[in-house]
Amino acid sequence: NLTMYLAAITRDSNGVPRGKMAHHLAELVQFPELKALLDDVVLCLKRAPQRTLLVSEIGVTISEESRALLRLLKLRILQVLRFFPDRFSIVGVGAGSSISLSHPSESMANKHEIAPEQGPRCGFMGGPRAAYPTYASAM
Repeated sequence: NLTMYLAAITRDSNGVPRGKMAHHLAELVQFPELKALLDDVVLCLKRAPQRTLLVSEIGVTISEESRALLRLLKLRILQVLRFFPDRFSIVGVGAGSSISLSHPSESMANKHEIAPEQGPRCGFMGGPRAAYPTYASAM
C-alpha cells in the first residue's frame, strides 16, 4: 500500500522534502492511487475545449482525491506529468504551461508501466532539469 511505501522510504528522515518524491515516480507507478490521478487528468483533458488545459486549470479541475495525493507526495501536477512525455504534451513553463494528450485517441487504462531501458530525460525549455526516468508506452 502507498502509505506503507512512503513510511518505508522516509523512516530515517523527517519526510520527503517538497519535490524530491519525483525521483521515486518509477516505483509509485505501481500504486493504483497514481494510476487514478493520471486517469483523472486524462478525463479532464478529454472534457476540455480543444482537449487542452493550463497546468493551473488542471490543478482545480482534478478530483479532491487527486489533489490530496499530490499533497501527500509533496509533488506538483507538472512534475508528475513530465514523467510521462509520450502521454502528455507540455508547452510552456510553470503554471502557464498548456497540457494536452500526446495521443488523444488512446485511453490511459493499463498503460502506466515504466520501461527500464528508458534513460533519464533532461533539459526542459533549454534549461537544466533533474534527470528522471520517463514513461514508456506499453504497446
